[in-house]
Amino acid sequence: MMEELDALDRSIIANLQEDGRRSFRRIAENLEVPEGTVRFRVKRLQEQRAMRILAFVDPLQFGYEVSASVLISSPQDRHHEAIEALEAWPEIVYLSSCTGRANIYAHVVCAGRAELLSILTDRLAELPYLSLVETFTELDVHKARYVYPPSSAPSA
Repeated sequence: MMEELDALDRSIIANLQEDGRRSFRRIAENLEVPEGTVRFRVKRLQEQRAMRILAFVDPLQFGYEVSASVLISSPQDRHHEAIEALEAWPEIVYLSSCTGRANIYAHVVCAGRAELLSILTDRLAELPYLSLVETFTELDVHKARYVYPPSSAPSA
């Protein structure tokens, strides 16, 4: 069971969002707490899946020329099956359930337009219970930042 985040947890996370490689010692100094406290809190946050530390890369630098958001619809009785199938696709880098015109949102990266076309017309067609609702192809990225603003949610 996940514990509520307190002010110290949020401060540790904020430090790591600024620099994911910042040492626990430096974070502890910034927050005026023992280094062991920071180490323990980070481990707990990772075990609870509240936070992951990873490298964020520019897909263009890795040979991906197309980035697209894809809205997909699945019947509710096959939704879990659809999610499991789509999770296995390496081109899908983000997948979530949503509300609105579609109930699945997928973000896809591809080497080119031909690969995107194949995904949309051939591979999605292999899953007959899914229907494509809409695709948005990115032309340019103006902001890609995965640092969340301070939450107004009460802290413990």
